[in-house]
Formats: sequence, C-alpha cells, structure tokens
Amino acid sequence: MNLQNKGKHIGLGVVILLFLCLPLITTEPRYLHMFIMGLIFSMLTMGFVLILRVGQFSLGQAAYLAIGGYASALLTMRAGLPLPLAMLLSGVIAGAIAAMLGVIVLRIRGLYFSIITFAFAEVVKLTIINWKSLLGGHDGIWDVPGLFETTSRVPPYYLILFLVIVTAVVLWRLDKSRIGKIFKHVAENELMAESIGINTLKYKVLAYVVACFFAGVAGSFYAHYYMLVHPESFNVWVSIMVQIQAMVGGTASIIAGPLIGAIVLTALTEFLRATAGLQPLIYGAVIMIVIFFLPGGLESLGPMFFRKWLRRPRNEA
Repeated sequence: MNLQNKGKHIGLGVVILLFLCLPLITTEPRYLHMFIMGLIFSMLTMGFVLILRVGQFSLGQAAYLAIGGYASALLTMRAGLPLPLAMLLSGVIAGAIAAMLGVIVLRIRGLYFSIITFAFAEVVKLTIINWKSLLGGHDGIWDVPGLFETTSRVPPYYLILFLVIVTAVVLWRLDKSRIGKIFKHVAENELMAESIGINTLKYKVLAYVVACFFAGVAGSFYAHYYMLVHPESFNVWVSIMVQIQAMVGGTASIIAGPLIGAIVLTALTEFLRATAGLQPLIYGAVIMIVIFFLPGGLESLGPMFFRKWLRRPRNEA
C-alpha cells in the first residue's frame, strides 16, 4: 500500500512537472490553446465530480460558466475593476446564485434535480439573449479586456494552470476531510445520514456552491481569454461535455479523472474539428470503449499498470 501511495505521488509529481514544462517543449499556439481549453474544462469537471460526491447529478454547469464570464466582463468593462478582483467576484457571484438555487432544488432527490439544473441553464441562456441592453443579446459582449498585453499563449497557459492547481488542492482537501466523508455518507444513504443527525441539505448545498464558484472563476478566465462572451458559447453541449469528460476520465479521484478526461477529449475535439460530421460517432465509440473495457475511466489505467509492475519481480522469481 505504501508503494502504491509512493507511485501515486511520483506520478502526480511527473504530471505537474510536464504541465509546468509544456511551454518549454512547444510554444505552438494551437497546442497551447488545446491545453488551455482542456484545463478550463477540467475545473468544470472537478466541480461536477464534487457534486456527484453528494449523490447529485448536475446538468447545468454551463450556466455557471456563463454567469462567471458575463459577470467578469461587466465588472471590468462597466465597474472598472481590476481583473484579479473581477475574477474572484465572478466566482462569488456564481457561488451565491448556486446557493440560492441549491437551497430550494437540493431538497429534491433523484432525477428531478438534474432536470431543474438543465432548465436553469436554459433560463440563463434565454436571459442573456433577451437582456440585450446589459448582456448584448445574440451579439454577446465584445472587446472584453484581455488577460495579458501580449498575443503569446504562454502567460494565459500558466494562469489557467495556476487556477487549476488551486481548484485541485481545495477540492482534494475537501474530499479527504471529514466533510468529504460526510458527502459520501449522504450519497450512499441520505435517509440514514439524516437519521444520525446529519443536515444533508447543508452539505449538498456546500458541495454545489464550491463547484459553481470554481465554474464561475473558469468562466471569468474564458471571457478574458477570448475577449468576448456569447450565449452560444454556453449551450447545453458544454454541460454534456463535462459529464462525458467525467465518465471517460473516471470519478474515483476528484482530480486525476476529471483532468485526464478533460485534456483527452478536448484534444480529440481539436483534432476532429475538420471532420465535424464524425465527431459524435467517434465520441460515442470512445464512451462505449470506456464503459465496456475501463469502467473506472482512463484514470484506472495508471493503477492497473502499476500493479502489474509491482507483481513482475515475484513472477520472474
């Protein structure tokens, strides 16, 4: 068990080192952009997995990405706030809206929560489209201040990498804490958790708010990275992509699976951009392969190979 933990720590260190050294390996804008988008989605997917930890299935993470993006654009362009403060406040605004919605809808169990979050994402999109005076309607908001005064993708890459590391550390600490254990009890048997005095609503709202806070921060980065926000950038496909990435990457770990799924599928999307007609077919094939051959997701490949490596000396002996 100690060897396995050491192997995980070594693997994590290697992954962090590779991400830190990526701009030293290549500064090709296309590849850096691909990793930037993958890291943005990894923040959403980590949050989605956190919500799964309390037994809830959200279909509306795109809504909080949009809330963060539009809030940050307005805070910088109309209120004149500096970008770091606007980014933080965007997360707070997304989290506050999640708290107000969560207190109401998280009382509902099962599929109804998923349907409500899906409907909420559509309400947010329709609000953006119809509130043209403030949110730009179908045209969106253009000329959003950029992240840096340079066309290089290297500074934005390191910024989103920093945000992902912060997200990962916070969610990992939460998942491994006493609160994380309560999350799992709530997911396994909510009625039993209530019978021993756990306020299940409080913990479900907490998980939902934390996940949506980081989705709002990701939305802020997204807005200033592209220097525009548009309602079609936050459609239902974004929420579906988050679920697919979690499924493909795996949900056993709150960090590894979401990160792997987001990077792999974002890269796949980039390489299939020229063959848009084949994209749904290939996505379906990837999901089927994972379901049948890797039920634990791509993250299960690491422990699988590590166990084989541990057994090899005994077999050879």
